[in-house]
Amino acid sequence: MKQVLFSCLGTTDPVRGEHDGPMLHILRHYRPESVFLVLTPEIREFDRKDARFEKTRDWIAAHWGGYCPEFRFHDIDVRDAHDMDALDRPLHDAMAELSAAHPDAEILVNVTSGTPQMQVILSQMAMDMRYRARGVQVNNFERRAGTSQRTNHREYDVELELECNEDETPDAENRCVEPKLYAMSREYSRRQIGLLLDARDFEAVDKLKGRLPEELGIFASHLAERSRLHDAEAKRLAGALKGLPFALYPYKTGSRGAYGSVVEYYLLMKNRAQTGNFTEFVLHLEPLTLTLQQAALDKLLQAAGHGTAEFLSVAGKRTMFSPDRLRAAYPELYGHYERNVREVKEAEISTYLLDILLGFFPALPDTAKNLFGHYGELKDLRNRLAHSLYAVTGADIKSACGADAGTLLREIEGTIRDCYPACDPKIFSVYKKSVEYIKGKL
Repeated sequence: MKQVLFSCLGTTDPVRGEHDGPMLHILRHYRPESVFLVLTPEIREFDRKDARFEKTRDWIAAHWGGYCPEFRFHDIDVRDAHDMDALDRPLHDAMAELSAAHPDAEILVNVTSGTPQMQVILSQMAMDMRYRARGVQVNNFERRAGTSQRTNHREYDVELELECNEDETPDAENRCVEPKLYAMSREYSRRQIGLLLDARDFEAVDKLKGRLPEELGIFASHLAERSRLHDAEAKRLAGALKGLPFALYPYKTGSRGAYGSVVEYYLLMKNRAQTGNFTEFVLHLEPLTLTLQQAALDKLLQAAGHGTAEFLSVAGKRTMFSPDRLRAAYPELYGHYERNVREVKEAEISTYLLDILLGFFPALPDTAKNLFGHYGELKDLRNRLAHSLYAVTGADIKSACGADAGTLLREIEGTIRDCYPACDPKIFSVYKKSVEYIKGKL
């Protein structure tokens, strides 16, 4: 992976006491391709007087076997380098600029140079998951509080320091250390977010998006809005995600048509089942099954030259069934209905009523027939859930209908494909791919 160095500069840089300062020592042992150096007005004035950093760059090119990294200087207008509040925003802006310029690079963060306040902020950056960063500390060659002359001394001679630099000797010690604390903190955050993703708790991940790189933060918000069935906002956020290796809304045709809301609702149920939340899965089966029954019935009726609009009507949020209209439009189907129903009457549609109507058609696909049959056997369990404090297990589902949750999921997906031929089955794995993508970027 490409590496770039992010470093403030202080009065130990570039060389002090005839030894590498922290910035130069990191360059010596890591050899990053690019160097991003942050200068306060004080350090910029020292450089203006003796061109210390330009001379260091030229010296590296002449003495380190052709190694010649790109140097980029970034000035911040902070007069008091010990004012943490004044430093915070400029340093974070500088890091964000570097991260955006090198999105696929690992950023080595020099946590030793600069004032103690700079070191605190840079240490926080090294643990911040918004950046692909690694903190590097450089131990003092004196192994105690520094006594050698600093680079802000009026007699400082950068060229002499470079020529007499003892770190140039072949057996010189590597004083770079990567504090485990930084790696542990980043790994903790990575694992925390990974576990929430595995649990499909996208709202919790969205609340932590401030820890994530901008793209992943947008992705987390998209998944949170999508899991709330906020379709318009989820699509708007999806539009801001560029270059994904998969489509968030794969279609066989140019539009999701009638099946879009059905699929999104089903995907939430699938998330519940895959994370072991079988109680919510069973509770949500009723409206999904009802919708799929109606879609399957409409498709079968169309093949016979009819449609559900002949005997179903919408009144507010209710869909009502009219036996009289069915008898006038399709006498044969009405006869089947009359022979099998408990009572002939106008009523709101139900899975019970649609099961009867579907039973008239021998062409009902086996996948849908199995799904509707299994749900019929699950209804007692579902009704108990709606009126009691009861938690369902996978074993309860298998015991009630003879099929496990995985079988039911496959039957639902098959029925959706049968009812809505325009539906691209790739949509069924969109959450799985999204989770894998985000975890791969952490």
